[in-house]
Amino acid sequence: MDRAGSPLAEAGKPRIQAERLLQSLFVECLAEEAPDGGGLVQDLSLAQMRRAEEWIDANLTETFGVEEVATTTGIGVRSLQQVFKRVHACSPHEFIARRRLKLAHQMLANGAPGDTVHRHCHEVRLL
Repeated sequence: MDRAGSPLAEAGKPRIQAERLLQSLFVECLAEEAPDGGGLVQDLSLAQMRRAEEWIDANLTETFGVEEVATTTGIGVRSLQQVFKRVHACSPHEFIARRRLKLAHQMLANGAPGDTVHRHCHEVRLL
């Protein structure tokens, strides 16, 4: 930028644009190297997060793992783990277990006399 005869050596619009570009690239490089992603964990949109939650809720009575949630919703496993930690303060596995417990609780509350905790926990794959 400071080489004699270079259009960037003189003050003006080209130099300002070049400096802004360099600053922006520098910030991006720092963000990539930061241990926590620089606080820029934006791998998932809110719509993708909701899609994962809806898929989990729709499949609570089936046997599945975090990998299947990620694959089915088109999200990487690591990205899914990061966004669940950020949004729900728990892992996807914990989120699934909590949703299954909630469903078992609802089934018990609305169940017929003689229904057992064991039966409902088995239905929602807690056992």
